[in-house]
Amino acid sequence: MLVWLFILAAIGVCAMVMLGSMDAQVMPFGCPACHHGGESSVVGPGIPWWKQMGSDVVRCRSCGAMFREHPNGTLVRE
Repeated sequence: MLVWLFILAAIGVCAMVMLGSMDAQVMPFGCPACHHGGESSVVGPGIPWWKQMGSDVVRCRSCGAMFREHPNGTLVRE
C-alpha cells in the first residue's frame, strides 16, 4: 500500500511541476519555417527560438521569419 501511495505522490508532484512551468504564452517547440528549436542551457534558462516583436507578432531568432498568432492559436507567417 505504501508503494502505491508513493507512486501517486510522485505522479502528483510531476503534474504540479509540469503545469506550473508552462508559460502563459505557449509557443511551438520549434520555428515552423526553419525548425530551429532555440538553445538550451544546463545552468540557467534556455533561449527560446522566438522573440516577441509586438502584442501578437513574433520573430524567429534563427531565420528571421515573422509570425502572427491566428485566432485559432496557430502561427501564420507574415
